[in-house]
Amino acid sequence: MIGSGPDRVPSSADRKQARRELHNAAERQRRVDLTKALLELSSLLFPVPPDRPPTRIDIINSAIAHIRATQDQTELAAQEMRIMDNELAILRSEVNDWRTSAGVVPLKEPARRQNGGEEGLHLQWLDGDWPNVQL
Repeated sequence: MIGSGPDRVPSSADRKQARRELHNAAERQRRVDLTKALLELSSLLFPVPPDRPPTRIDIINSAIAHIRATQDQTELAAQEMRIMDNELAILRSEVNDWRTSAGVVPLKEPARRQNGGEEGLHLQWLDGDWPNVQL
């Protein structure tokens, strides 16, 4: 028989069908992976099961809302850190005035370093790198 057996050359239709099956399998796996990721995201956003399972758009909208809230909290924390940094500078100045009037060496300004945040600066001792201060 012509075209049958192990030595048969696949026809154009056979090659096209094989490509289609391969593509369909890859697309199925992509959908499975996307569903798994959305379920994981849903478990982070909805710790208590809701009355109805969240839709994909519910999950995405909740993730967007969560990210925006986190950005707002981060900005608020950065503002509070700037305020505290200014207060610290004022207090350090007052302490140094007292130390100078008492004949004691003033405190040095702690070293600052880049930390990649919005401000880019953090006091090293806030990160646990305490200066050696003698009172």
